[in-house]
Amino acid sequence: MQRVAAIPLGIGKEEMSRRRLLEKSKYISYFDLRDALSQPGCPVCSLAERNSFRFLDALLYERVNDVGTRDGLRKSLGFCNWHAWKCLEVPNAPLGLGIIHHDLLGEILHRLSRLRVPLPIPSFSFRRIWGRRKAKRPLLDRLLTPSDSCPACRSVRFFEQMYLEILLDYIDEEDFGGHFSRSAGVCFPHLTIAIGKYPGHRNLELLIKSQKKKWESLRAELAEFIRKNDYKYSHEPRGAESDSWKRSLEMLAGKREVFPNQVVGKLDGSAGVFIDKVLDPEDKKE
Repeated sequence: MQRVAAIPLGIGKEEMSRRRLLEKSKYISYFDLRDALSQPGCPVCSLAERNSFRFLDALLYERVNDVGTRDGLRKSLGFCNWHAWKCLEVPNAPLGLGIIHHDLLGEILHRLSRLRVPLPIPSFSFRRIWGRRKAKRPLLDRLLTPSDSCPACRSVRFFEQMYLEILLDYIDEEDFGGHFSRSAGVCFPHLTIAIGKYPGHRNLELLIKSQKKKWESLRAELAEFIRKNDYKYSHEPRGAESDSWKRSLEMLAGKREVFPNQVVGKLDGSAGVFIDKVLDPEDKKE
């Protein structure tokens, strides 16, 4: 791994501390990613899945009474559906969830008390309202719609982008590149994010070229899997192609519950209002 660049002179102690913490996180994440390359499937998906659990475990065990954490959860009105149910996998979930949900129900009851029914029927769709950044959001939208995305999702996306940046930075080095060449590579959704986030990176073309070779090989395995399912060739012994259908599922869609589905947040048949925010935590809020 390359040496971490020196921190420029003249910056404040707080900024220096933040940069050092980020560089330390990148250093650790480098080895996490390299190790994940030896596992089946997309390494970024695997690390995102692990990050989800670690984030929830730390929050439910250590941070349920933290003022900033509680304020953030009020803004998001809790976790998304996926991460809410994933909390049940955390050993320390019962008390932590009890404390969080007691607070959230209080917040929701307070918001509901501010509603006045019957509500006025809007003359135009919520989609048009959301499309106008400077338009004032209606009372129903302001009170019952989260003003921020799921905190677990934001944590996952932050580290996800870090892993993709590390992958691009070191894919051309002998040691790390060797690990990548022996791996399944990244899934299509994560490759798409890498292309969109780092279009000018010096190693982007190398990543795309390497990934194309892996998918060409996977496609050949799928062709063999299909051929052997023909009754004329069904007597032939099965090989590495036997689970190619399953591996291709992850390569095309990513691991289960890593990316948002397309049915959340719909009020008028349009795409969910928070889908883009979850995918890009750097987007400015309204």
